[in-house]
Amino acid sequence: MLKTYSALAPYLKRHRLSYLFGLISLIITSGGQLFIPQYIKRMVDTIAQGSFSPADLMRPLVFMVLLALVIGIGRFGWRFWLHGAARRIETELRADLFSHMTLLGDSYYQNHNTGDLMARGTHDLHQIRMATSMGLVAFFDGVFMTIAILVIMLEQNSELALFTIIPLPFITVLVLGLGKAIGSLFRAVQESFSRLSGQSQETFANLKLIQGFVKEQYFIKRFADANDQYQIQNLRLIQVWGFLFPLVTFLSGLTTLILLWVGGGKVISGSLSPGEFVATLNYLQMLIWPMLGAGFTVNLLQRGKTSLIRVQEIMNAAPEFTTDEGLLDECKPFSQSMVLSKVCAEYNETRVLSDISVSINAGETLGVLGPTGSGKTTLIRLLLRLVEPCDGEITIDSTPYGNVEPRSLRKRFGYVSQDSFLFSDSIRNNILFSLGEERGSVSEEHINKIIAISGLQQDLDQFPEGIETQIGERGISVSGGQKQRIAIARGLMSNPDILILDDSLSAVDAQTEEHILSHIMAIRRGKTTIMISHRVNALRLSDTIIVLEQGTITHQGSHAELLRKDCYYRDIYNLQQSEDDTEAQL
Repeated sequence: MLKTYSALAPYLKRHRLSYLFGLISLIITSGGQLFIPQYIKRMVDTIAQGSFSPADLMRPLVFMVLLALVIGIGRFGWRFWLHGAARRIETELRADLFSHMTLLGDSYYQNHNTGDLMARGTHDLHQIRMATSMGLVAFFDGVFMTIAILVIMLEQNSELALFTIIPLPFITVLVLGLGKAIGSLFRAVQESFSRLSGQSQETFANLKLIQGFVKEQYFIKRFADANDQYQIQNLRLIQVWGFLFPLVTFLSGLTTLILLWVGGGKVISGSLSPGEFVATLNYLQMLIWPMLGAGFTVNLLQRGKTSLIRVQEIMNAAPEFTTDEGLLDECKPFSQSMVLSKVCAEYNETRVLSDISVSINAGETLGVLGPTGSGKTTLIRLLLRLVEPCDGEITIDSTPYGNVEPRSLRKRFGYVSQDSFLFSDSIRNNILFSLGEERGSVSEEHINKIIAISGLQQDLDQFPEGIETQIGERGISVSGGQKQRIAIARGLMSNPDILILDDSLSAVDAQTEEHILSHIMAIRRGKTTIMISHRVNALRLSDTIIVLEQGTITHQGSHAELLRKDCYYRDIYNLQQSEDDTEAQL
């Protein structure tokens, strides 16, 4: 367990003063409680003598009131310092977890459910916080109080103390034995919660699709099954915990019975004063809490350990690309050429691109055409260095990709993806997203220019708040074409060295596409553009066009050159021309 919690050492070190003050406050609180039975002992013995005055009781009563005040201050102190430190550790750990997850590549997320990752970032971090606050309090207080009370009882009457603590070894063995079982059961609870969370996330993210196929009842049953499984795992944990707690209570109660039997006889024989008997009874009652708290402590620490393991599984996952010493921290503006030499790519040991060789000169436009599954998007991911080639080399201005820090390289690109993801924010902030901290210096004139180029102005006029309109999660309140035009404006806003359009106008009609592309080509004169499209008319203005089929480049050339060849490009051109002619006749 200590090995697992050692992962928190850097966080605990940063907040060591808070934990120090918290533990001092806890010692004051627990230590103060140890004095109360002694004052009660004096008062009971005074009363038992038969001749006393109220003044004889006033002094210990005043001390008990003052002691209660000190205990109250100490209790506030440990709650403030320990809970505060645990909250800050939770916040820092969540921030580090989020930061690390942004560095993980697609290969990681393809193998991990989003709901499970969300559960680890919320529910598991809560359990870690509880372990580093209440778990620590229960453990430290239990150990401190147990040792202190046993020392006091042995000092006061060793024979009586030895009799009354007979059940303690059985409690210790019981707690240690069931502790491991609680840990494994709680892990099963956490994993079932992750599945439940994952199913919920998947359902609500695709609710339109589910409703479109009238599959609501199927997903309701699917959720109910996961919900029932979560309940079953919780009940298994409760059964063990429910068995442990009453048994510890029973064994603790035996100490009181032993005291009444042995201690009562000593009081009758006169070898034990009534005050000592009452004080011993108080100490036993105080000792019951550490005994009961032992199960509570094990439960909290085991839960925290299980959750910490789950969080560390993410933190230990290697980023897709690491920043090694010797890499160029800043990629210079693209000015010469980007060259792919016999580049290959694999997914799960399956070759998806083979022997890709192409040169993209600065200021030129490269068009890419190919059927579905031909490797077009993988090619883009290679250029953005979101995946590494399994063979071959990519260079930018004669510098190998592997020698450039990935994030620095990506700053040279603007990327308009096929799915046009939008954030739950205003249209303005979605457009300015590519600028980062520079967004405050951009002029309204430049924003309006980009909006006009992307063909978005007419749509903005229809929105009640114009460019300040909130578009909802994943852009749910706008159409597919509007999403794509907003995404294009976002890609153009930073005026990148290399703009990638990944079939980013598939949701607009051919006339609108031609209008937008002509404006993009005009504003991008002297800049490099890579355009993927299924429409030949969109590619005809490209300086060079490559045709991808089954992961290889089958043909390469200009629009006119490819039309003179018997190839896929010409077939698609003829097919689309025939469709356009048919539509014109209708």
